[in-house]
Amino acid sequence: MLHNIEVDQKFAHLALPIFLERGKLDARDRAFVTEMVYGVLRRRLALDFLIERFSSRPMSRVDQATRELLELGLYQLLYMDRVPDHSAVDTSVEMAKRRLKRGAEKFINAVLRETVRRREELPWPDRAKDEVEFLSVFHSHPRWLVELWIDELGVERTEALLAANNRRRQVTLRINTRKASLEETTAALIQAGLTVSPGLYEPQAVRVDAHPPRFLFEKGLVYAQDEASMLVTKVLDPQSNELIVELGAAPGGKATHIAALTGDTGEVVAVDLNPARLGLVKENADRQGFGSIRTLEVDATDPIALQAAIGADRKVDRVLVDAPCSGLGVLAHRPDARWRKDPEQIAELAEIQQRMLVSAAALVGPGGVVIYSVCTITAHETTEVIKRFLSSNESFEAQAFTIAGFDSGPNGFLQLLPSEHDVDGMFIAKLVCRS
Repeated sequence: MLHNIEVDQKFAHLALPIFLERGKLDARDRAFVTEMVYGVLRRRLALDFLIERFSSRPMSRVDQATRELLELGLYQLLYMDRVPDHSAVDTSVEMAKRRLKRGAEKFINAVLRETVRRREELPWPDRAKDEVEFLSVFHSHPRWLVELWIDELGVERTEALLAANNRRRQVTLRINTRKASLEETTAALIQAGLTVSPGLYEPQAVRVDAHPPRFLFEKGLVYAQDEASMLVTKVLDPQSNELIVELGAAPGGKATHIAALTGDTGEVVAVDLNPARLGLVKENADRQGFGSIRTLEVDATDPIALQAAIGADRKVDRVLVDAPCSGLGVLAHRPDARWRKDPEQIAELAEIQQRMLVSAAALVGPGGVVIYSVCTITAHETTEVIKRFLSSNESFEAQAFTIAGFDSGPNGFLQLLPSEHDVDGMFIAKLVCRS
């Protein structure tokens, strides 16, 4: 699995559930494998830093398979209390004998035993000399990202955020009460061997300790969706029989939630430019039993094409701009994403976000609502996008809102953080057309 993600560039959150299903593992082993794979991906920088210091050879001379096996062994030794040292070392050595070239087992044994010997005084970077380097390596995040967050959040909040991104997150599910009651689906989850707890902010949300069996998704009983994402739809506040447009709708989590909140009345137009991903919206709508969702393949950054596709004479009540973003708010359960981002992407995404917001504004008349949401934590993609939009669109104003105990304040902005709210990092802004 690590090889598929790191070398073949597969996305962990998409590939791992399929991998687990094929393995026909029980709930306990599914949770263990998930922790191992996600844990190594989260801690990769820290693990590789220590491997290089405990190794007799530079990392450039350690082949990919040996590095992956060392990472798995080190992760168990340093971050998994329930795995005995001898088990982590012996299993790694035995796997090396079976799967790697001759002699690799001696190298792996030496590095792991040195780790055990020096575990109480690990050679991390000197925080006093370079605080950013220490935070980057110790919490295993790219240096540029640590610098960005320190600049925007300060050192204390940044370190809390880095730590939160490395904690094992439960899987959050939205229960589809159109198919079965909350109690019935919860019982099915428990019967599948999962530990279930209620959501913190959303009545139809539950949290489980591992990926549920695939059949629960296929029957449309549950949908994997973080509560921060559900709160976005609640701020949108869709009403029965309204015409609602979602820009950037794939794969359909928010669109199906909108349909659920309206009682499957009115029309939800799910817009996306990617036909394959748009197909996922239709599949999810059909699976969950919602008929009010219509998919529309069009460029959401082109206001003229978008208006024509929806219907020039149609009044849209509400628009949700679910804009593409850097995804820096979801690093806890998409740990490989932190290694695939760079600062240049953020500037490019901010331009797309701005253009989508302008397209959304053109769809609504007086009293119309536009919600802007991105699952990230950068001022460039959040507050700066909204301020820039408002400065050139005087007919719109940001409106304050309160949702699930969260108060946006007078500016109409809300930034959720994993470290402070135990949900994905999500930015939400509410804009209303005055005239």
